[in-house]
Amino acid sequence: MKTFHVYGLAIFLAAFLGPRALPGQEAPAFPGLPNMPALPGGPSEPASGTAQSVVSHLDLDNYKLAPGDSVTILVYQEDDMTTHGHITKDGTVTIPLINQIKISGFTTKEAGDRIRDELVKRQFYVSPRVTVVLDAASQKSFIILGQISKPGTYAFSSQESINLVQAIALAGGLTRIANPHDVTVVRREGGAQQNFHVDAKKMTLHSEVAPFEIKSGDVITIGETFF
Repeated sequence: MKTFHVYGLAIFLAAFLGPRALPGQEAPAFPGLPNMPALPGGPSEPASGTAQSVVSHLDLDNYKLAPGDSVTILVYQEDDMTTHGHITKDGTVTIPLINQIKISGFTTKEAGDRIRDELVKRQFYVSPRVTVVLDAASQKSFIILGQISKPGTYAFSSQESINLVQAIALAGGLTRIANPHDVTVVRREGGAQQNFHVDAKKMTLHSEVAPFEIKSGDVITIGETFF
């Protein structure tokens, strides 16, 4: 009878604790699921405002400026023209001499060319050299709670997309007692609330299952496994 009790206890502990990493190996972020590749930049800090200073992982040559982006505008050898600011909701920035000019929807090079052309058109300069620098990209964010290693608010670029499995990886992976079959996503759009029940494990193991795209403002809750 003792042997039966000890054997039963061993099975229970193995199920509860889940897989353990061998010496020199990392524990899987998703117990029972394949390890996910790291996302650019690693785990995010909680979002604090409309922009984050980290833009190193963006393709800056092709990045289209957007409302909420923080930029610096420089005119060569004209320190009085240096401008620091955010792109407004209507896509404009305010700079000396020109006042407001729309730069959203353009790359930093295209935005610099637009400002240069406007300065020449208004006969303020003959051939100015204008540079637009992206200081911080506007952000979208989601909240992830429940059986997740690092619950909290996470930000991602307004021009990037992120799916549920990537969001879980970004937040450090599931806990040992998480249930990847039981994920709830609450979304508010147009004043209405939508509740989605999603199976993250099925998305990971079956390529024919479409990824669930996360939208800004989503609240993700990871369920718990009950023994």
